[in-house]
Amino acid sequence: MGRNLLWRLAPLIILLGAGIAAWALGLGDQLTLDALRGHRESIAAWQSSPGTAVILAVLFVLVYAVVAATLPPGAALMVTAAGFFFGFLYGSALAMTGAVLGTLPSYFAARTAVGRTIEERGGPKLKKVMGMLEDNAFMTILTFRFLPVIPYFFLNMAAGLARVPLPKYFAASLIGLVPATLTLVALGAGAGEAIAAGEDLDLTLLARPGILAPLIVIGLLTGGLLVFRMRSAYLQRHGKENAQS
Repeated sequence: MGRNLLWRLAPLIILLGAGIAAWALGLGDQLTLDALRGHRESIAAWQSSPGTAVILAVLFVLVYAVVAATLPPGAALMVTAAGFFFGFLYGSALAMTGAVLGTLPSYFAARTAVGRTIEERGGPKLKKVMGMLEDNAFMTILTFRFLPVIPYFFLNMAAGLARVPLPKYFAASLIGLVPATLTLVALGAGAGEAIAAGEDLDLTLLARPGILAPLIVIGLLTGGLLVFRMRSAYLQRHGKENAQS
């Protein structure tokens, strides 16, 4: 019995342990623009060798996953750092990997023995999100990843409590995280190019084609998804009214 309980609590223990380790190592203090700029030369030195470059990439993904799982406010800066240090293409691949991995600990934690306690104390908002997940898990996760009107951590827990199948949760999270991730990576890559060229970091950075284009695309996609969701809600409500009449 004791071993079974320990196994069920393992995801929560790992999540708490990672959070404590991140705090003890002062990881939050490193999630600033000045800190990233200070590490640029040392990161470039690591990237100069194929062997250390692979180690660096793996470490970045793991650190980002820990930050996303335990220090959510720092996740956006980590995504930007991916572009800043690794460029747009490579940085996007690393950021997406770390982002998806970072959604898993709280998802699995909610499916452990503590899930019932979380559900009981979650309040009406949690129950509402769980209801949406039970109706259409894929679209709900996709929408809230794409339009983060609720914290990612909250959505992860709700998906775990609602017993959303892992493949569906993983696929919806992967697709939904793409637009915001690529936009922030592009911003970081542009900042890295500006610093390498000796330029100042200011709002003119947003006018660079490599940054402006993703911003326009995510704006169009956001508008399109909002229209789609509003239309779906209208048709669903209209269908219920017709059925009742």
